Amino acid sequence: MRSAFFLLLLLLSPHHAFAAMVWTTEIVDATGNVGGFSSIAIDSNNTPVIAYYDATNNDLRFATKASGVWSTQLVAAVSPSPGPNNHIVGQNLSMKLDANNVAHISHEDFFRSDLLYSTNASGNWMTTVADNALQVGLQTSLDLDSNGRPVVAHLDTALNSLRFSKFNGSTWSSTNPPLDPPGRTGFHPSLVLDSNDLARIAYFNSSQQLLKLGQQDSLGNWSSAAVGTENGLYPSLALGADGRPMMSFYNQATDTLKFARFNGTTWDIQTIEAIGSASSGVDVKSSLALDANGNPLIAYWSPAGNSLKFAAYNGTAWDISVVHVGSGYNPSLALDSQGNAFISYYHDFSDDLRIAYGQRISSEVPEPASAVLALLGGTGLLLRRRRDA
Repeated sequence: MRSAFFLLLLLLSPHHAFAAMVWTTEIVDATGNVGGFSSIAIDSNNTPVIAYYDATNNDLRFATKASGVWSTQLVAAVSPSPGPNNHIVGQNLSMKLDANNVAHISHEDFFRSDLLYSTNASGNWMTTVADNALQVGLQTSLDLDSNGRPVVAHLDTALNSLRFSKFNGSTWSSTNPPLDPPGRTGFHPSLVLDSNDLARIAYFNSSQQLLKLGQQDSLGNWSSAAVGTENGLYPSLALGADGRPMMSFYNQATDTLKFARFNGTTWDIQTIEAIGSASSGVDVKSSLALDANGNPLIAYWSPAGNSLKFAAYNGTAWDISVVHVGSGYNPSLALDSQGNAFISYYHDFSDDLRIAYGQRISSEVPEPASAVLALLGGTGLLLRRRRDA
């Protein structure tokens, strides 16, 4: 009876809430070696769409479930040039949907070292060169401005610096923001535009071994600052309703997944969990999204146990669940209008693209009367009357 009593107190607590997810997974595309660098978005009909790399054909592809079953489309393919080096497109991609469900995708032409941009705005897929400086287009991160125009942060490997490209409706322009002293910087950028279309970019400075945040002011001037003293790779950036930045990242010094939120003065930094180290050349990425209450949700791959995992902040602590055991590379997270989670990821053992669906059970504890009555009969009724009094 004591355990029932404590369960009853838990159910009746007016502040108790949970955001539990029931997870299911399925294969999206298993034709060849596909699914690397995936980026997921949810359209206005709550339908998931995924852009991803086809390593078998060195192409960029797009998957949608608009018809109720998964179908795929070829987005961009570059014919081989004479000689041993075939052009490779579709790596290091990033995708957003605009208000009309039009897809905007940034990606890399590997051998030409160009930044590419693909869209289906005309009804057919079209690809253009957005930046063809010496060696650019690596590790792209795309966002859309208030007019639905693409803006991309990416890595300039010739200058070892961050590159910033934007489309004005007719042409592309690119610059190297003066964020840091010369050195190896700008790695793994994560771009978000604020309500005034000003850029915030989280990135890693390899020379300083620091995670940093670069930002524009209203005059277009750039500045940057370290996120504490974190040796943080692969940041995933978001802005809260108050415009303050927050990010998930991998601390390579401690092999931990961390979360940092700017409080207006300093960074509040939390360790979510130790996740182990990966083999050389394997990215330990996470993907951050905010729920309707502004609470952070993070999909991430944990090298320890080779698992895809999901962390949800409940207001006081992190609730961690295992989504898939045995793989989970390069996860990309998006939420639908009901708060359900969708994660695209690459299954490295079967070389296919997969998706995990996380159906939200509840965002708040439901009216407890039925549970109480079923558990305790008249006692439950008495306690409910006291609560209502």
